[in-house]
Amino acid sequence: MTGTPVLDIVTSRLTLRHLPLAVMEERAASDFDGSGWLYELRAGQLREDPGFPPWSLRDVILTGTGETIGHGGFHEAPVEGVAEIGYRIHTAWQGRGFATEVTEAMMAFGRAHGATAFLLSISPDNAASLAIAAKLGFTRIGEQMDEVDGLEWVFASGDRIAPWST
Repeated sequence: MTGTPVLDIVTSRLTLRHLPLAVMEERAASDFDGSGWLYELRAGQLREDPGFPPWSLRDVILTGTGETIGHGGFHEAPVEGVAEIGYRIHTAWQGRGFATEVTEAMMAFGRAHGATAFLLSISPDNAASLAIAAKLGFTRIGEQMDEVDGLEWVFASGDRIAPWST
């Protein structure tokens, strides 16, 4: 996807807008929304990989008002067709199906660009995200310790669930 312009991903209620490197760097420096580490991580990926922008972090923008209600994206470009999705919806906007909508939109984007399977890493205490995984047909395939988030259960959806391990 090198050289391909990064287009918005649009759903009926949301626009997922790619964040350019300058915005990532600004947010990393200011620890924007307490997620400075995430913006720095994704900025580094943008600097290192010219093909990463379509897979990088996006603001989740509410159609109609233009308000940013969260962010979502992939942890990296797909590896052997597998892409991990991450998202965060701001507290005031939770419980309205936006995270499900973001996940579905990212999966559709991924499929259209060569991904055939998806991962979600979810804290065992995050009932809302666990419900999203179940609703979208993800299967728990293992668990891992994340240095930032602690224990996470790993879920997979797609064509290669069985052989995966974490």
